[in-house]
Amino acid sequence: MTPRPLPCRAPDPLMRGQKVRITRLRSSLFDWYAVHGRDLPWRHDRANTFERICIEVLLQRTRAETVAKVYPAFFGRFRSWADIAGADVEELEERFKPIGL
Repeated sequence: MTPRPLPCRAPDPLMRGQKVRITRLRSSLFDWYAVHGRDLPWRHDRANTFERICIEVLLQRTRAETVAKVYPAFFGRFRSWADIAGADVEELEERFKPIGL
C-alpha cells in the first residue's frame, strides 16, 4: 500500500511585523473593552447558544440596551426552540412589543 502524501500547508501570508501589530491592536482592544465595554447579559458565560442566537437576531432589529431590558423575562419564559415554537403568536407579539418589534 502506498502511503498518502501529507497535505501541504499554505504559506503564512503575514510578515512578522504585521503579526506584532495585530497582537498589539488586539491587546489595545481588550484594554479598551475592560474600561468602556458594556455589561450585557448575553456576554456572560451562563448565556447558552440558544440565547446567543436569539439575541443576534434581535440585535439586527433593535438596540442592545432595549434588548437587555427584556432579556430576563424573555429567556425566563422561552428556554428553548421548542418553547418558542409552542408559543401562541399573540404571546410572542406581546413579548416583542416592548422592544418595538
